[in-house]
Parts: sequence; structure tokens; C-alpha cells
Amino acid sequence: RMPDRGGQRRRRQQQRAVRERKMTIQRCFGLLAGLCLLSASLVGCGPPPKVMVDQGFIGSNRTLKVLMQRNASGTFDQIVRICTLGEKGAESACNDTVVLENVTPGSLY
Repeated sequence: RMPDRGGQRRRRQQQRAVRERKMTIQRCFGLLAGLCLLSASLVGCGPPPKVMVDQGFIGSNRTLKVLMQRNASGTFDQIVRICTLGEKGAESACNDTVVLENVTPGSLY
């Protein structure tokens, strides 16, 4: 009897295709799990954002911004940011200074 080489070849190709699909699915699940862990670890990380409430200029080459940032106790900190203004209008060398801490919301006018 002659061996069925065409049938064996097709079976091997099918088995290889199944293995490749399984590996692709495993990679997708691994990537998805990694992304979920990464996003879960980033939630709640870092300080709350600073919100600009006022801005102005100090002379011709400095900017002044007044920022508010919520702290852990639910009150706000008021921050003054002074930056050097470059020739093309880009800010650099910014310094933040906390001027008021634990401000009750609505108490500043």
C-alpha cells in the first residue's frame, strides 16, 4: 500500500495552524492582562492636577500663574508659578511656590 502523503501533509498543516492560533490567542490574552494590570496600577497614581485660576505678566520676560490643587483632606492649596519667557514665547525655568495651604473651597475671592 502507498502511504497517503497528501493527507499527512494536510493534517500537519492543520495541526500547525491550530498551534499558531492557540499561541496567538495566548499572546493576546497575555497582552490584555498586562495592559489591565498596568492601567489598574496607574489609577489614582500621582498628585491631583493643578488648575490655573489667574495669570499675568511680570515685566517683559516673566509670567505669573495662580494655580489651585486639591489635597487629600478635600481642601485646596494655592500655588504661584513664575516662569521665564523665551524670545519665541516658550516658558522655561518655572518655579512653583505654595502660598496658601488647606484653603476651604469658596473662601477665596
